[in-house]
Amino acid sequence: RYHVVPLWRLDARRMRKQLGLEGAPFCVAMRGADETFVRELADDVRSDRGLAKRDRQSAMQLLYVVSAAILGSDTARRIFHVESIIQDPNVQELIGEWEDKGREQGRAAEARLLLHRVLAARSFPVTQDIRARIDSEPDVVRLESWLEAAVTAISIGDVFRDG
Repeated sequence: RYHVVPLWRLDARRMRKQLGLEGAPFCVAMRGADETFVRELADDVRSDRGLAKRDRQSAMQLLYVVSAAILGSDTARRIFHVESIIQDPNVQELIGEWEDKGREQGRAAEARLLLHRVLAARSFPVTQDIRARIDSEPDVVRLESWLEAAVTAISIGDVFRDG
């Protein structure tokens, strides 16, 4: 059986020991959690090599979000200095993933635009279904193969033969 207790009734420092670093974000909403305590939590999470990379990333992200919600965004910004966050290897990896995803999305958008232009220049009939298929295709390789096929295709069906 479970007994539900509001977080604000629990002591943050005592619960921090019981929950471990994965539970650090919850401690922010507990009694006694102030800016100094949250800064200590952030430092502990950042420096603990016992946490898996993904767990450390998740804990830091949640810690920031909960700190901003409970203590206010100005306090969260003071605790989580943007410069120190950006220098964190885990954050650098996350930024790299976002940049890669953004580049991939940019390539896909460009391939879609070019494909629409080639189909129009070739006077192929582009139905709503075909437009939706092109616009919803996330795979850049597939989009580029359709684009190449559109250049020499005899009919609109030849463009989409690969599936």
